[in-house]
Amino acid sequence: MRPTLADAPTFMAIGLVGFVLIMRAIRRVWLQGNDLLARRLCAGLLVAWLLGVFFLTLPGIEVVGATRRFNVIPFGGGYRTYTETVGNFLMFIPGGAVLSLGWGWLMNWRIAVAMGAVLSLAIEVYQCLAMSGRAADITDVILNSAGVALGYLLCAAWVRRWSGEEYSHSQGESEDFGSSSRGKRAN
Repeated sequence: MRPTLADAPTFMAIGLVGFVLIMRAIRRVWLQGNDLLARRLCAGLLVAWLLGVFFLTLPGIEVVGATRRFNVIPFGGGYRTYTETVGNFLMFIPGGAVLSLGWGWLMNWRIAVAMGAVLSLAIEVYQCLAMSGRAADITDVILNSAGVALGYLLCAAWVRRWSGEEYSHSQGESEDFGSSSRGKRAN
């Protein structure tokens, strides 16, 4: 059975609960000093999130005889539903969060948003070119990118709160998981 737009809120709710539980486990592992395991959990969470995004966006429903559409006018088109709009935003928040937690020391939020936009654009182009009856929409790219930004910034604030350290990647001030500042971390 292929997923439909009506199934998306259920899948996202289940995914969000699992995501929060795994983020809490990563926090606990990191505070205990097992940096390698924390990084592996982040990588696994990133792969799980990507699979979830692909599961919800790529299989699609083929519409026989439908034409392909590409909307390049942001928030135009008038065919969007509330579920689709909110879903596109919410679906990419976990991606930003896991990029912040696992690889924040390598990138700032702008790089994470650019990565999310490229992924979203690739999905939209694929939907337009390879899937009959699916529309590619620039609004989806914008909403997905905004979701990555919010996820990244929320996770950065969360890490700052429980680590007791400054978490400013763009200035190169924060330290990696394997830093010597482990004694500063608070439960």
